Amino acid sequence: MGKENDLTKHEKGQIEAYYDQGLTFAKIGRVWTTISKFVRKKYNENEGQNCGRKEKLTVRAKRSIMTLATKANMSSQEIKTTLGLPVHKRPVLRVLVNDKNVKYAKYKKQPI
Repeated sequence: MGKENDLTKHEKGQIEAYYDQGLTFAKIGRVWTTISKFVRKKYNENEGQNCGRKEKLTVRAKRSIMTLATKANMSSQEIKTTLGLPVHKRPVLRVLVNDKNVKYAKYKKQPI
């Protein structure tokens, strides 16, 4: 386990300058893992945004789910079968519950 601040500001400046010149990690003069971690943190601001499981429902599918739920007053199972979505009814239900413009209401059970 390394320390959090194992590079001084001067070393960080040198690494940035050498990296911008196109030198390899081995030629910069420090351990290559330290340099690669610094460069990854410095130049990859969006690191960690692509982690996790990818959603199976696209934005277009979510819009059509909302359209059917509001205009046709369908259940999540009916929406799933109508649109032919390759998911269980729960992701459809999750789209409906998480939307702030639609109020989710569950029907009360009634005797036949």
